Amino acid sequence: MGYQLFPDLTPEEYNELKEDIISRGVQIPIELDDIGNVLDGHNRLKICKELGISDYPTITRFDLTEEEKKLHIRKLNLARRHLSQDQKRKLINQQLKETPQLSDRRIAKGLGIDHKTVGTARQDLEGCGEIPHIKEIIDTIGRKQPRHRSVYSTGASQEKLKAIADKKPELIEKVDAGEITINAAFHLLRGDWYQMSETPEWETPQWLFDLLNDEFSFTLDVCASEANHKCERYFSRQDNGLSQRWAGACWVNPPYGREIKAWMQKAKTESENGATVVCLVPARPDTEWWWENCIQGEIRFIRGRLQWPGSNTAAPFPSAVVVMGKQINAKVIWWDAQKR
Repeated sequence: MGYQLFPDLTPEEYNELKEDIISRGVQIPIELDDIGNVLDGHNRLKICKELGISDYPTITRFDLTEEEKKLHIRKLNLARRHLSQDQKRKLINQQLKETPQLSDRRIAKGLGIDHKTVGTARQDLEGCGEIPHIKEIIDTIGRKQPRHRSVYSTGASQEKLKAIADKKPELIEKVDAGEITINAAFHLLRGDWYQMSETPEWETPQWLFDLLNDEFSFTLDVCASEANHKCERYFSRQDNGLSQRWAGACWVNPPYGREIKAWMQKAKTESENGATVVCLVPARPDTEWWWENCIQGEIRFIRGRLQWPGSNTAAPFPSAVVVMGKQINAKVIWWDAQKR
């Protein structure tokens, strides 16, 4: 079985390594499993064969599972290679996709990095639907544990939990069940809508939808629930609109946390494939997701702050409607929410 988990060295890097081996020999042993598969050192071995070197140093790793082999390989390369932050993040994401059932601390220990880095990557992947929300995790000594024990470990988490328990104890049950994170529950408590990546239940103001529906005649609400959908046809969280094909005139009121980037990338792709996509989003031209996706569409800013149905206070951020589609010309217009 092959264990080449990383892209090949560039020609310059390969020649530099070759010159070093010619000059000093193989300094880092080539690692093998107990049946002779190369775990680490593919390039060093290739160069040795080119140069006719047969007495290179080796280390044999016995009794490793497939999971442990890949974890070990990634740890070696994270420690040794000069990787960019993006390359390091890709390695962590690969590991999480292969072993989402392992705790953040166990993966972090295996990779030789901080568990908080793994936790952040896990939240992003869960938010985009690339890995499942795990309710039971396997800890560093192989025990199955309720996942919430690990996220309760910091003092900040304990303070947030106390505040939640005092004012909205029903949210604690959702945290315990793995349905939302402590941070999401805390933001729900504060009414901080922009941060609530786990909560898509904030309904679109009806006046705004009606105004846009008169213009576009929506046929699909791609991110909704049974309680708040605006079209007869809609995708719920269980349907996962990110994995579905969008067609016709689509209404998008996405989750406003880390997930929003994935939703806007999806909106841009589907609009390029022929759909007309209209999105209600925070007006955040200071963010990467905005410039990568929204700026090519028609942007309609909303003056003042929207008030969500069922809430007594206005949103803590400005909003905009972004219209994407092949027939849309990029331009900027605005409406006044304060006069509605």
